[in-house]
Amino acid sequence: MPYKGGVQLLPETQRRPTLASYTSGNTYFYTGVAIGIAIIIIGAILGSYKANLKDSIASLDGQLQATEDSRDKDQETTLLNVAKQSKITKSLLANKLYWSQALGYVEQMTQSQVRLISMDADASKGTIGFHATADTYASVARQLAAFVAGTGVDDMAINSMQTTPQGVVEFSGTLQINTKTMLNK
Repeated sequence: MPYKGGVQLLPETQRRPTLASYTSGNTYFYTGVAIGIAIIIIGAILGSYKANLKDSIASLDGQLQATEDSRDKDQETTLLNVAKQSKITKSLLANKLYWSQALGYVEQMTQSQVRLISMDADASKGTIGFHATADTYASVARQLAAFVAGTGVDDMAINSMQTTPQGVVEFSGTLQINTKTMLNK
């Protein structure tokens, strides 16, 4: 028979169980307690984070409301109208016809012996009508050749030509112009 501490143990007698005798049970118990504590700590941290986010949202809502209250709706409408008008003006200026440019080209093509009396321009047809005088028929021929060779002139037509009692030649005609070359910069 075995002895323990001076006491003889009987084979049919069982020892009283202690917590130390259940080592595998202790591991599960302590693991469960650790997980529970971790869940409580993480829950507290996430709760604090949620409260901070709600405070931030409330603060931003207040700032948005203050901004909305400080807006000047009339001034915003005026600024939007100005922006639209600016866009329209920009497109008009981009397509602006520069008659001064076309007249400059006609002036460069005009011969010194020819004097322009009147001009009539039509951008939609792309024409410039003219009435002029010259000292001789040769000057008229040189002028017509200058128009034909000129920049931006696609075609030319003579409407009338006659000699006046003063000895000058009056003539009129129409220049068919390239509007992109003569009128747009």
